[in-house]
Amino acid sequence: MKMRSASPLESADTVREILVKLPTRDVARCCCVSWLWRNVVADPSFNSLHAKAEMNHVSAASEALLVTETCERGRPDEAGFFSVSSSRPMPYRVKIPSNYTLSNVCNGLLCFAADKGDSPAFLCNPVTGVTATVPRPPPPVGMGISGGVNNINHLLALGFSPSTKEHKLFRFSFSGHCYYVGTDNVNQSVCTLDGAGGGGGWRQRSYCTQCPLLSTFSPVFVQGKLYLVTTGRTSPNLLRNPDGLLEVDVATEACRTFRLPPPPTNTTRAMILW
Repeated sequence: MKMRSASPLESADTVREILVKLPTRDVARCCCVSWLWRNVVADPSFNSLHAKAEMNHVSAASEALLVTETCERGRPDEAGFFSVSSSRPMPYRVKIPSNYTLSNVCNGLLCFAADKGDSPAFLCNPVTGVTATVPRPPPPVGMGISGGVNNINHLLALGFSPSTKEHKLFRFSFSGHCYYVGTDNVNQSVCTLDGAGGGGGWRQRSYCTQCPLLSTFSPVFVQGKLYLVTTGRTSPNLLRNPDGLLEVDVATEACRTFRLPPPPTNTTRAMILW
């Protein structure tokens, strides 16, 4: 009996069902197998399906990456990726906007932000080399900061909500000085990037943290929550850095603050581990 060969559409559907279950790195390698496989991976609908599948499990092949930033006069800035566990260079080097540095990491995605100003965030997948620029957020409101816009610092952080399967980009805007402890507000702007709430634009709210944020510490994402370090003033001429933590739940976007333990004595050492 003569077997009927599968049509291109049927073949593509079969390949899609298989590739969507693979880790991201293996999917990237599959682009070199054939034009059919490459076209399946390049389809925008596949990217959405694969992203949802990735969120339902944690890959056992997670690797630690070393991220390098190269800035040379007359050439575009670049970010390179090096696998610490395999000691082999990653296949991608990506161009990043000038004066951008790594802000934080979430689910293997890298978030780059400008050193100064209110520039848009630049996101990168170090495995596939895919990059994206998130639209610039609106100016912060309801902060009550003296000194104008030039006295405002911004921290950008990418987070993920396991319950809603959504990536969210947060921008925290706050005063550049520590003279307004107890009166200064933080403006929190949030943009949902994917999932049911994706494409809804930026949302803003302001709240008082009692202590300003420290821009010298990068935000950290841990199990559905973002953590940012705050500073405090123990006397008119004495600062305590760090003084506390601001915890933001990615799913609900609610926040709360924690005071760090008292400073150690001269005979005790203390370390903050992320």
